[in-house]
Amino acid sequence: MFTVKECKDKEHACSECDGATRCGLCSRLGADVADGDRIFVMTEDGPIAVGVLGLKKGKVILKGVYGDISEQYRDLLNRSLLHVCRLMAPIAVRVESVDSYWRRFGFAECDGAMEILNTQIKF
Repeated sequence: MFTVKECKDKEHACSECDGATRCGLCSRLGADVADGDRIFVMTEDGPIAVGVLGLKKGKVILKGVYGDISEQYRDLLNRSLLHVCRLMAPIAVRVESVDSYWRRFGFAECDGAMEILNTQIKF
């Protein structure tokens, strides 16, 4: 069975992690992680992928899902990240690319990327 858990400072979701900027799993998967980002680890008999949320200019940035996983698992991890965003106080959520995948959730093009207010995310 798979799980998705946030990797927090003192409660790491993977054994390879000892902090956001020193996460062995994130490094191995090529994840774009900066200090202060929120990292979510998908496990199935061990860690298989990470999803990363950042903050830039007052907006939540969906930085990406990293790992060699099926499209179904990638979709599930993206939806998990969006769910976390929905639980936040009202804030814009941005994906730094334009892709029809994000339209199903209500994202619209904005300055070469896609954005939505977190309270308007649709599942």
